[in-house]
Amino acid sequence: MEINKKRCKNQSNNNYNCTSNDLIIACIATFLLSCLALKLIFTLFVFQKGRMSFAGFFTFYFLISLFGQIYAQSSYDSGYDHGCDDADISKPSRQYLNQPGKGPLFHSDEFMEGYNDGYGDCYDPNIEDSNGNGLYEPNRDASQTPKSNNDVPNLRSIIEDAPIMSGLILLFLIIMIVIAVKRNKSRKKPQERKGFSQSVRHNVLRKQNHKCAHCKRLLNVVDYDHKNGIRSDNKERNCQALCPNCHAIKTRREKSKR
Repeated sequence: MEINKKRCKNQSNNNYNCTSNDLIIACIATFLLSCLALKLIFTLFVFQKGRMSFAGFFTFYFLISLFGQIYAQSSYDSGYDHGCDDADISKPSRQYLNQPGKGPLFHSDEFMEGYNDGYGDCYDPNIEDSNGNGLYEPNRDASQTPKSNNDVPNLRSIIEDAPIMSGLILLFLIIMIVIAVKRNKSRKKPQERKGFSQSVRHNVLRKQNHKCAHCKRLLNVVDYDHKNGIRSDNKERNCQALCPNCHAIKTRREKSKR
């Protein structure tokens, strides 16, 4: 994410509350994508027998992690903007961190790291500044040991990788939408009715001694029926031989239950 100098500055007062335009766009896009993902959770990956499906849990965890990263990015980016603006202000009293309630004590380490980076990138040595280089160190408790470079996350690299993250999020949601469409089509598609194979019919008729499974009469005309009503299940255990009368009665009963 490329950060431009002095992206927004309010000339009417001394407080420069600058917010990154591209960050606002990214947050709005993330919010819309998150709403879509939540919609998929409750429509596609609905609760199954009182328990959330694995895909639903993964999507929920993914969103929580994403919002945590967005917060870290916004803190750093906001600090960078304020630092870049303060670098162009020669009077310390007008700088953002010297305003009441705006000092280093009121901001996180991520904000101050962004502030220092922004101030350093935008600092013009031709502008007089009584604060020297103008950099502020984040306030830390005396009992804490200083953090090494390996302990502090490189938020700049995270921000630069934001387009990649957005692309991965979009790809993830597209895959979820494709799965949802396919599942909805499979649910709406009528079950294809297939007949039992000749071997299944022969075995069932032999086991029933050529008699109807219901009325036990000798079969002159045979109707092969699916026991569980699933017409695509053509296994032998789901097949029974019925006379036309018993088959018609069973069919009417099944229709009346629907």
